[in-house]
Amino acid sequence: MGIAVGLGIIFAFIIPNRPTNIRWLTPQERDQLNYRLEVDRSSKDGTDEVSVGRAFIMAVTDVKTWLLCGCLQMNYVSTPSRLGHVTAPDIQIAASVTNFFPIVVAGLNFDRTTTLAITAPPYLLCVVAITVNGWHSDKKQERTLHIICPFLVTIIANVIAISTTKIAPRYLAMCLLPGSFYSASIVILTWISTSMTGPHVKRAIVYALINSLCNTPNIWTSYLYRNAAPRFLLAFAVDLAAAVGLVMFAGATWWYLRRQNRRIEAGIDLGSSGPTKLQIENGFRYQL
Repeated sequence: MGIAVGLGIIFAFIIPNRPTNIRWLTPQERDQLNYRLEVDRSSKDGTDEVSVGRAFIMAVTDVKTWLLCGCLQMNYVSTPSRLGHVTAPDIQIAASVTNFFPIVVAGLNFDRTTTLAITAPPYLLCVVAITVNGWHSDKKQERTLHIICPFLVTIIANVIAISTTKIAPRYLAMCLLPGSFYSASIVILTWISTSMTGPHVKRAIVYALINSLCNTPNIWTSYLYRNAAPRFLLAFAVDLAAAVGLVMFAGATWWYLRRQNRRIEAGIDLGSSGPTKLQIENGFRYQL
């Protein structure tokens, strides 16, 4: 944690906050990058459009902020912390399955070599799932189904994990879970970036707000696994409820954005939370 904070302070003075500030690119490369971003947003960014205080108010009063925050929050809550049980005394898993996967798999009681070997397949499947789901979502410019469908797999895997402690079905759940919730995560993050309209200061605040709030499950979810081996009914029940909650949040976000698109097509002004006139003239619509 200390290293991460220290590096964060250093990188704050190194990482550019906009394309025009990237020192190691030529002027032509900076202009090209800036142009690509403007085309993607259907708008040229203004750097002095509003004050930080006004941008913060715009961020917290935008319904999209909380709908998309809910999606990502449920995604992170539903990430299971533990799928097996560790036989070594006094070991408690206090983080996500992705951080302690070898120890989690060790709970299936294989020898060390076998444990290390069977740790890899779930991540290989995860790479394939992330690549295919992310590519297809961008190709179709569709987000909702590319979030809900993977999470239906997450729900099934959680049901398997909560229903039995047998090795085969629990390992199957381990194989299904990383690919399902990670492939949905990248689409949610993309949905956030493409749905947030307004000044760049507002969008930056939204990203920071959502990131900070959605990482809070790391604080409290680990306590759900204490003294509950080997079933961890409470923990998996919370994971399952969060997965269902994500499906509901994604559906609500889809409904809201579709309603906003219809209002745009009807020529209704969406106010400060909506796209600019220039974006609308260039054909901007919220991705569903």
